[in-house]
Amino acid sequence: MVTFNSRPVTVIRHPGTPEERRWDTRMGGDLDTTALFQASDTVVTGDEIHCDVFDQPRVVLRTKPVFGSGELAYWEAAIIPRSEWNSLHSAKRPVSATEQTSARYSRNHKRPGRKPGTEVDAKRLKQYRGNWSQEEFADKCGVSVDTIQRGEAGHRWGDKNFALVAKAIELLTGQSCKPENLKNRTNRKN
Repeated sequence: MVTFNSRPVTVIRHPGTPEERRWDTRMGGDLDTTALFQASDTVVTGDEIHCDVFDQPRVVLRTKPVFGSGELAYWEAAIIPRSEWNSLHSAKRPVSATEQTSARYSRNHKRPGRKPGTEVDAKRLKQYRGNWSQEEFADKCGVSVDTIQRGEAGHRWGDKNFALVAKAIELLTGQSCKPENLKNRTNRKN
């Protein structure tokens, strides 16, 4: 249990929707930009946090699992005020042709010195993800949504992503999962 600087909070998942779910728990951290939650409190991006010390609710921007002795010890969450979350998620601004070209180049450009990685077994990764959305699964694994999307498209990952996702799968599903289980065995080149 997270105890340092711990405060009672209410977490709301899908606030203002028919799927809204609330629970009371305790939260540690600096209570400004970082929140710490017990391993059993699987907070995800978009969850709203209410606490008596906040001038407005905070929203979980991203989460990262923190391990101790090979087990999930607690969740570390980046939090921001609801007003900042709303401004981040307001209507998207138009993207210029220059930005589109730049983004396309950076996606396809191989960075010097970067190892090519190993192809992901897309089918197996999707099976492990199960009913979680890509966003929820990425959040629980401590990787970006882009990493999960690339994995499910059969693209390449580095060893760090394989290790993070495999460890999270073990903790979330109770199934044994090693990084090798997520690697594409049919086209393995490394």
